[in-house]
Amino acid sequence: MVPVSVLILGQCPEENNLLKSYLSDSSWHSYAVTDAFDIDEGLHHISEIHFDVILLDLSVKGGFTLSELNRLQNNHPEIPVVAITDGVDEATAREVLQHGAQDYLERSTIHSQMLDRVIAFSMERIQYKNRLRKKEKQLITITQNNRDGMVIVDEHNHIHFINPAAEAMLYPLTSDQHFPWALKNRSTFTKTIQKDAAQQILEIHATPIEWEDKIMRLVTLRDVTATTQAENLKKETDDLKKLKDMAAGIAHEFSQPLQVLTGTLEIMEQAGHQPERIAKCRLMSERIVSLVNALRDITHIRMRDYLDYQIMDIRASSEKPLNLQ
Repeated sequence: MVPVSVLILGQCPEENNLLKSYLSDSSWHSYAVTDAFDIDEGLHHISEIHFDVILLDLSVKGGFTLSELNRLQNNHPEIPVVAITDGVDEATAREVLQHGAQDYLERSTIHSQMLDRVIAFSMERIQYKNRLRKKEKQLITITQNNRDGMVIVDEHNHIHFINPAAEAMLYPLTSDQHFPWALKNRSTFTKTIQKDAAQQILEIHATPIEWEDKIMRLVTLRDVTATTQAENLKKETDDLKKLKDMAAGIAHEFSQPLQVLTGTLEIMEQAGHQPERIAKCRLMSERIVSLVNALRDITHIRMRDYLDYQIMDIRASSEKPLNLQ
């Protein structure tokens, strides 16, 4: 079994040795003990040795105070500290724990088994606390670097948390620390806002969350501008393809009858039959030819703006007769 590494911080050698004797008498664990008589010496040991627990003597004989406890916590919050005190009342116990100690022991009540239990429980608690601290850092990293916006708002739409992505999306709409849109009875919706002379489309989702002991709403914001534009472009492309296919089909269906009609009119002209009626038929056939040619042109267009122009051109094509090719 790997020994538990213990640092004893106390200014009284006799009291330090007494703690060492309690540890050496343990039947549960083996301990590797180092002691130091001032805080700087203790921090130096910590820089060179991994310690599982620190016993900090806050008694009159021990000579240390809560300021040293604060210094240990500020420099090495990952190491559990057990405070040794002369006497423990409720106020003292609360103060010691509030300053970061994992536990405390009254000097007059210490014995080997008690010291074993307190050290073991303190190590377990700090390990759990360290895991929570690590997960908290990971969560903060994820939140701060997430491309989606995250906002937590209360029932009055007051913002209690906002990540950088949401700030960038919503500024200056949130300059007064209020979410700009009502969330009641809405879970998912979209909003179009103006950003830097361009429109931005936001997909917004709100879900209840417990925050600061209250039920609030976690609002996620995603910039779907590019996605929406791509979907719209795909729809227009699909619609254009359908229109081009339809135009090609209509042009094809008209072409063969027009060829027959044109040939028939030429024969009738050569025979000299009803010249006025033939002229009218020729005019109508030329108008149909121009429409067919315009429909054929549609099959080559690529841009929606040009499509609108081409449709207008079809409407006017009857005034510009074209020869059938």
